[in-house]
Amino acid sequence: MGLAGFLIQALACLLGLKLQFHDWWMVGAIPVGNRTVNIFTTLADIEGFLRKAIDRWKQFDKENRKRITNLLYVFSEAGTREWNWEHFQFEYAVTDPCFEIAGNHNQLTKKRGRMMEHDERLQAVAET
Repeated sequence: MGLAGFLIQALACLLGLKLQFHDWWMVGAIPVGNRTVNIFTTLADIEGFLRKAIDRWKQFDKENRKRITNLLYVFSEAGTREWNWEHFQFEYAVTDPCFEIAGNHNQLTKKRGRMMEHDERLQAVAET
């Protein structure tokens, strides 16, 4: 999968689409005519986003690169879910792995002197 897979899934996440390589199977519903996120982007925004995303992605080891690509896929899948609870479940399933990858789970926990609650984890990921 590598960098090409990461780029496809990063674009899918940013644009609110479900994207895949042309010769790979699609699983589940595909949103047609509607994006699953409401972010206005220009070509310059997309180019800047991808440059920063690639630079950051390259800083991770091989295993975390694969995890990040898979998490982007799961996040883009969330928007295709029919039921609100499924949408929430998919997005929530991305949160803890992001917390772990942002890392330093132990450092973040030690910084606060206790195990962090789920509602604090998203803020910690954003700060990291």
